[in-house]
Amino acid sequence: YEPISFGVYAARELPEVRSTVGDLKSDAGATIPTDNLEVRYVRHLPKRSHYSRQDRMIVPTFLDAKPASIAANDSGQVWITVHVPEDAPGGVYRGAVSVSAGSGEQSVPVELRVFPFRLKEPADKWFGMYDGLGLPGLPDDLDTRYADMRRHGLTTVGFAGSLGGK
Repeated sequence: YEPISFGVYAARELPEVRSTVGDLKSDAGATIPTDNLEVRYVRHLPKRSHYSRQDRMIVPTFLDAKPASIAANDSGQVWITVHVPEDAPGGVYRGAVSVSAGSGEQSVPVELRVFPFRLKEPADKWFGMYDGLGLPGLPDDLDTRYADMRRHGLTTVGFAGSLGGK
């Protein structure tokens, strides 16, 4: 999986920002189809700067499929996960992302380089994140969440909270 990410600055309030992406095509004619491109919007939540402190910072926390709302004079982040097919030939793939809000629309060119090899997963390293039940904006279906984490290369999880999940 490879990310394509960019920011949208709102000069005025944008209540529903939507993004769509078309096929990515290489100069040699290979295609990464639209079905392999997953559009999400970065959501932010207030988090403590340290466990021992009571202050809060707004930090990027998860990727949401629901369209984003961006306040005037603020920014939002679009995150596109490209599921590169196993048999995709190496090369540079190009396409465009369409970003719309209300009656306005803008096209953003995108480019992705696919290398003709796959990196091996290291046997002596683990990649993970903290997780738990009852987190705002996330489903409590751990099977789905952990399968998604694994597809994105994570190999472990630090579970914070009760293990009462099913």
